[in-house]
Amino acid sequence: MSNPSLLAYIIHFLLYVSFQVVIIRHTNLGGWAFCFPYLGYLMMLPFNIGQVTIMLTGFLLGIIVDIFYNSLGIHAAATVLVAYLRKYFINLNTPIGGYDVGMAPTIKSMGFRWFLIYALLILFVHHLTLLLIEASNFALIWYSLGKTIGSVLFTFGVLIIIQYLFYYPTKRR
Repeated sequence: MSNPSLLAYIIHFLLYVSFQVVIIRHTNLGGWAFCFPYLGYLMMLPFNIGQVTIMLTGFLLGIIVDIFYNSLGIHAAATVLVAYLRKYFINLNTPIGGYDVGMAPTIKSMGFRWFLIYALLILFVHHLTLLLIEASNFALIWYSLGKTIGSVLFTFGVLIIIQYLFYYPTKRR
């Protein structure tokens, strides 16, 4: 990774975290759907970034959100799990020609169908882990599963909007 791209990744990191903790923090849909778009940063890192780097980034991302949410590490735990499983979710969906070096998993580069499968898997695992740890009781599994499905759909919708607003340059004539 060159210095300009490292600077771009740091800026993206700060933007995703700021968006999460300043704007989205108190946003929910009736207590059943919560939005965690900070995962978009982790999801859209290039394919060729090493596993240790992804997991450390996931931990840093999660612990910063935990600090602002005062949530004692549940975001860090869920984000590190997703960071670990990310390569398996990517390999489930590998195209025939493989991935180009430096390519990032965005709708623009991989297509909507590929991104849909990839994002829904990551979001489901993250949200289910987060909400089960928060509930800290398997008796509440159906309640947590309902909140997970609502939160996955809400977060996915926000990530799609982010993709189309910022990852697709507009053509000017």
